[in-house]
Amino acid sequence: NKELLQSILKNQGADVDADQKRLEEVLGSVNYYKQLESDGFNVMKGAILGLPIIGGIIVGVARDNLGKLEPLLAELRQTVDYKVTLNRVVGVAYSNINEMHKALDDAINALTYMSTQWHDLDSQYSGVLGHIKTASQKAEQNRFKFLKNNLDAAKDSWKTLRTDAVTLKEGIKELKVETVTPQK
Repeated sequence: NKELLQSILKNQGADVDADQKRLEEVLGSVNYYKQLESDGFNVMKGAILGLPIIGGIIVGVARDNLGKLEPLLAELRQTVDYKVTLNRVVGVAYSNINEMHKALDDAINALTYMSTQWHDLDSQYSGVLGHIKTASQKAEQNRFKFLKNNLDAAKDSWKTLRTDAVTLKEGIKELKVETVTPQK
């Protein structure tokens, strides 16, 4: 259903934005602790007594926090990638459904037009039969002369109806439903 897909897209879009923001926050923290770890190693290289111990503590704190944040970062990246992919798939499905709706609407309009032509043709045929019945009482040489216009109009209607049926048949043959392959 088109509306359901649109709702999913809207809700997932908001979720992706929130997850993306959280991902950026965690990435900022990871970068901070990586820099802190690097700074700790630099402090450890110092020749002053006690600096290697302080640098070791800094490195230990940084690694402890990185050990907690890096799995969270990986999980958030996977979640964001999954949701972005899902949004693409739902977007393609939504687009395909839109195209199918349009194709079906066009087919319905063509069938409605054909139905109207059938009814017009039936009405003309009934009129012709009425004229024949009335004309049967007339003289033999003038019996069908006045029917020529009605018969010509009926002939033209049949030609138009046949052309429309062939066009509709070809249009239905061209209507394709393509499967959607998710993008990575």
